[in-house]
Amino acid sequence: MYFDPDFFTEANQNVADLFNLNLSRLPEIYFEKKDTYIAEAASGMRKTLDRLWQHYESPSAFHMKLCVLDLLHQLLDEKSISQEKALSFYTSVQVEIAKKAEQILTADLKQHIPMKQIAQQFGVSETSLKNYFRGVYGKNVSDYLRDLRMSIAEK
Repeated sequence: MYFDPDFFTEANQNVADLFNLNLSRLPEIYFEKKDTYIAEAASGMRKTLDRLWQHYESPSAFHMKLCVLDLLHQLLDEKSISQEKALSFYTSVQVEIAKKAEQILTADLKQHIPMKQIAQQFGVSETSLKNYFRGVYGKNVSDYLRDLRMSIAEK
């Protein structure tokens, strides 16, 4: 989400006043120490963002505006601000290793290939490989493979 503090000018002040939103607090909360703020969205905020995206795909200006107001309210609500999680960033080599590991693991789902064996192929530790995989695919290897097998079985 991109936040432009200059957008909240006098032209938009009536909305802020109507809904009692102190928009000037946004930069204080999120940009106190740096220009870029990256964090995982709290579950309520994630739901609002999902609804906003749904209204984008089938446009409803009224509902989009409601979602934006809800999002602004959540951003300003100290209780809904999730504690910053340590975000991991991976190099292109680490991402490539995770993708190649995924290809090896999914080439034949009937065959079990130990992560230790794959890690040795790439010259990294098993733990590192598992971390790369989770970072790229959003879940650990066993959950990923289970979900993939279930998806294939469903078809």
